[in-house]
Amino acid sequence: TDALNSEDVFTFGNYYRNGLKHLKPGSKIAVDKGVTIFRAVGLFQLAFADLPIIQIKRDPRDTILSNFKAFFTTGQHYCYNIASIIEYLHFYLETIRIWQERFPESCYTLNYDNYVQEPVKNNHELAAWLGNGGNNYLFSFRSAERLVHTASANQLGEQVRTSSSGRAQAYAPYLKEWEAQIEPLYEYI
Repeated sequence: TDALNSEDVFTFGNYYRNGLKHLKPGSKIAVDKGVTIFRAVGLFQLAFADLPIIQIKRDPRDTILSNFKAFFTTGQHYCYNIASIIEYLHFYLETIRIWQERFPESCYTLNYDNYVQEPVKNNHELAAWLGNGGNNYLFSFRSAERLVHTASANQLGEQVRTSSSGRAQAYAPYLKEWEAQIEPLYEYI
């Protein structure tokens, strides 16, 4: 982010903002949960002042399983190989750590397992951190009309499920050969 000039940042911000307007005209809130967006957090922080970054921490084994079982149409080629998912997860967590150090006031960490157990409590805490901007959206996201492009789009109208929390335990014997690579990921959660 240090090598960019203000014109580059301005151009990027306008390009992204215009793209969002085209996708969902009139929307005031955009949630981009794309699995590759984390690489550009620094650029987003420069382009959009005080942009909140919400990092979801989850058991690495559950994250690995979730990625491995998802069918992504493009861009996530690493998801079809356990070793590649683990390598990518290391890269993701190291990158997020950098952004948390660089932009601490803009980063919020939400524990996935805690969230699925107590979504209302966690929504209140997140809304308090966001200020007034997030209150309505956090409590009415199921009924919000919006464009959704995500592997979990079919879950948006459902209640928060606890079934994905700890799901990887059933697959522990199959992940055993990668234990040495997975174990360091636990320092992040």
